[in-house]
Amino acid sequence: MELELSYTYDAGIEQVPDGFLCETNILEKNAPLGSRNARVKELTRDDSCRV
Repeated sequence: MELELSYTYDAGIEQVPDGFLCETNILEKNAPLGSRNARVKELTRDDSCRV
């Protein structure tokens, strides 16, 4: 069985990873899952982040 998914974003390739690395976005996405007192200890983007 093979499964293929694709997602369309209203942003360019350079902006999409930044959306996943935004502390506000991370906390807002986890809030509906019941996470409380969550915090992002470290948030960096370097050459090891590939798109």
